[in-house]
Amino acid sequence: MLRIIFPCLLILLVLSSFYPVYKAPAPEIVDGYVPIYGPADHPSLKIGAAAVRPIVNGGKIFVIGDKLFQVEVGAGIHIIDYADRQHPEKLGFLTVPGCTEVALKDSMLFTNHYGDMVVLDVSKYPVVEEKSRMLNVFPEVTPETPPERMVYYECVDRSKGSVIGWEKKKVSTLNCFFR
Repeated sequence: MLRIIFPCLLILLVLSSFYPVYKAPAPEIVDGYVPIYGPADHPSLKIGAAAVRPIVNGGKIFVIGDKLFQVEVGAGIHIIDYADRQHPEKLGFLTVPGCTEVALKDSMLFTNHYGDMVVLDVSKYPVVEEKSRMLNVFPEVTPETPPERMVYYECVDRSKGSVIGWEKKKVSTLNCFFR
């Protein structure tokens, strides 16, 4: 038995000497997210009507009647007149920071404002009225994590203020990872 084991171990030892040793790569500059800080009552955290803007990071779509509502992930909801399917017309943009979801019933729009679920009356758009808010319904959606998953980011430092947004940059100081 020893005659079989010893030669096998010797062969494994010789073969393993040819296998490269893994070395962790030296820190390098990578794409990642850096928080943008501001006061907790910063205007960029408010819900409201805004001018038409291009779709950059389009998300979920909800159609009701001749209106199409498309999430701009993390920023709000595009409102589009869809009556002429060949020539849809953008009507406006509803700023809802942290937005990832959208649904409608009659003229009530249901969405998330970061972790809170809000119900907005859009019947008199561009006048928008918040009708209801349920706190922390979506605890995983927070301004303290970047808008994408599986990315490196600079950890939040609350002593600098509230996170009012994220900026993608090439940096070497990324010390957190969002799964």
